[in-house]
Amino acid sequence: MGYPRISFVKDGQPGFTVELPPGLVIADPADAGPLPPVFTGADRLVAIVSPNGPAVITVSLVAADGHESLYGFIQRCAAERGLADAPVVRQQFGGENHRHLGLVCESKSGSTVAAFEDNGAIIVMEAVADLDIWAEYQPFLLRAMLSIELLAPGDPILPLTLGESAPALAPGLPDADAVEAQRRELALNKAASEAARLISMQRFADAEALILAVDQGSSGCVELGRLYEQKLRDGDGDDASRETLFHRALAWKLRAWPDPHTQIEAEHFSRGAAEERARLIALLGHEPRSGDS
Repeated sequence: MGYPRISFVKDGQPGFTVELPPGLVIADPADAGPLPPVFTGADRLVAIVSPNGPAVITVSLVAADGHESLYGFIQRCAAERGLADAPVVRQQFGGENHRHLGLVCESKSGSTVAAFEDNGAIIVMEAVADLDIWAEYQPFLLRAMLSIELLAPGDPILPLTLGESAPALAPGLPDADAVEAQRRELALNKAASEAARLISMQRFADAEALILAVDQGSSGCVELGRLYEQKLRDGDGDDASRETLFHRALAWKLRAWPDPHTQIEAEHFSRGAAEERARLIALLGHEPRSGDS
């Protein structure tokens, strides 16, 4: 599953999103501490830093004018870092909406340079880290670089290598976990409509089985708690039936919580349960007289 996407927009410059795992944060280059030199002709846009280790990604912009191919450009950048003999491989950058075809120059010397071009602008990235952590950090940093996706792309005009046509912008690849989560959410919403009808008929076991057939985890428990609470909020029924709604709402809401692993968590959950019970009692209108609560 992908990490959360963070947007970066700077006036007059191409905006982009990037997946940032825990441990990487976007920073203004002026506040990011020591950074590698700016590539010739580049305008540095942003730094992505790791506060937990001496590692950083820089993202810069270079005009494509004067460059015959992206390969020639990245070779020039590699030469500025002493990486002239490092291998250059094709990679796709981007995410769910579209992908940019570009190049990556990898090395074992603490630096990886990557670039793609769009509408006359070359986005050039560099990941650097101390040699003693490079083997650990390089895949982590490369993944972030490969996730960079322009917000409003145009059409590439620069070929990857001489003699080729400029690469076309490729369609995105939706995150499989995100697609599955959306499918479950739609199925749960559909089941909830029918479960609400069953609850109104006091067919509680059927309503619960319907929801749990879609999601037996916390989302299903939360949804059942919400449905019973909504029916309680509607104010229909006699005291006995409303107390049943109260007890079922509270039970499913508490079932959605994870088991506490520490004494602090246990105390926090206990306070939360008391607050949830008090809120449902307010909806009920009196202290429940039956059932466990």
